[in-house]
Amino acid sequence: MRDTRRDSTARPAWLLLLALAVLAPAAAEQPAIVTDEEALFGGAEPAAQAPPSAKSGGLVTVVDEADLAKNIDKNLLVGKGAEIGGEYNFELKPAWTWQGSPLGPENLGSAAYSSALDPLLETKLHFDSRPDENFRVFGKVWASYPFAAPGDWSGSFKLLELFADYNFDRAVFLRAGKQTVKWGVGYFYSPADVLSLAAIDAEKPEDEREGPVALKLHVPVGLDNYYLYLISQNVSTPEAVALAPKAELLIGKLELALAAYYRPDLATRPRAILMATFPFFDLDLFTESVLAYGSERGYVEKGPAGLLVSTRKDELFFQGSLGLRYQRMDGLQGLSLIAQYLFNGLGYQNPSVFVDNPQAVQLLLAQKRIGPADLALRGMHYLSARFSIDRYRESDFGFSLFLMANFSDGSGRLVPELNYGTAKNVTVRFKLPVNYGDPGSEYSPSGAIIAPTLRFDLYERASAELGLPLGFAKAGGWYEWRTLGLAMDLVLGYGKF
Repeated sequence: MRDTRRDSTARPAWLLLLALAVLAPAAAEQPAIVTDEEALFGGAEPAAQAPPSAKSGGLVTVVDEADLAKNIDKNLLVGKGAEIGGEYNFELKPAWTWQGSPLGPENLGSAAYSSALDPLLETKLHFDSRPDENFRVFGKVWASYPFAAPGDWSGSFKLLELFADYNFDRAVFLRAGKQTVKWGVGYFYSPADVLSLAAIDAEKPEDEREGPVALKLHVPVGLDNYYLYLISQNVSTPEAVALAPKAELLIGKLELALAAYYRPDLATRPRAILMATFPFFDLDLFTESVLAYGSERGYVEKGPAGLLVSTRKDELFFQGSLGLRYQRMDGLQGLSLIAQYLFNGLGYQNPSVFVDNPQAVQLLLAQKRIGPADLALRGMHYLSARFSIDRYRESDFGFSLFLMANFSDGSGRLVPELNYGTAKNVTVRFKLPVNYGDPGSEYSPSGAIIAPTLRFDLYERASAELGLPLGFAKAGGWYEWRTLGLAMDLVLGYGKF
């Protein structure tokens, strides 16, 4: 949550040693030691020069502390040219499915059969240019294949980031453009993060998420930070530009943030936000609280002639979350636990309407009367947790267990995994994902699924995964076997450059 950028204040002893290292060779008519970042890591940039206020005094050159610190900071912040890099990924996902009601060895040959092949070729490209210490430009794009139609890039190209950074005497910082913004402190859930354009995927909580087009003003004051965002994402009039102030305060070991969000046209509802992180014995705790005036969600309700979609614009809604993080290292063995509870006041007290009417809900989706966002986090009580052990008892084995559960509709996903590092660059993983719940529930929309999976990771550049998903549904108070699948995921090339 905290911004680690700070104005450095050099200690006199440290400065004297640094002055000796940088300037003494120059006094002896030797080439100066290079202190700029590019040259230190392989570039061919010229050596840093002593500041104009340096005074030669024989072996030791006396310099002004402020000038020396400024000169060093400038060398570290300025780059020559632009850094270009990215990621590359190529996957093939063939799948075969047999369906029956019920399905068994005796009728497997006559079961409904289907197959599919899902190729994926994608890349991310970025550039980062810092022509001077007060100015930076950064951009990132994503592209994938296959296209929606020949020559149609719709849905296959996305501008992820494109912004410029300015600063005024290292006291006021400005960022303008499309940018990634992470407001919340939550790990699996973050109701406070109203600026990101996508919600957190609880199974991949550290994945990058797209941010808005915005102007960010940042003013650090001591150890505290103050921000103001002007957000113009999907805005066509000046009156619709959203305002989002935020203050980060350090109070002892407590990191506290206060924030608000307001968009004048109320397309996104106003919010007041409180966030905090603090230690508690060996645990790191984090919490978020959000009070929203109205909801953007479309609510599905039972009506006299079928399902209806209603809105709730004039009600107050509360969302709250509490999580903990624990990590420990014993020699080569690492243990970690992270867990988070979410109370989602925007959800349904009783989401049985989805379980009782799955086909009617799908019709509402097809008619675009509701969208996927209206169906996500539709319960009120959630829990996600991940527990992992690396190199158990300093062996080559590791274990992890992931859980996400919707207590409101009784659905969830449980993923135990056992992995074994056979060599430095080869890892074998066996996992047994289980989706449980009734058909139509959030985490088990088609009924219960068990999918034993074996995966080989090779040199962090390729992998092969084989899964055997088995689908079940309740019939007569018990579960019967309905589907058999064979799924493969072949990563034939992955890497960063």
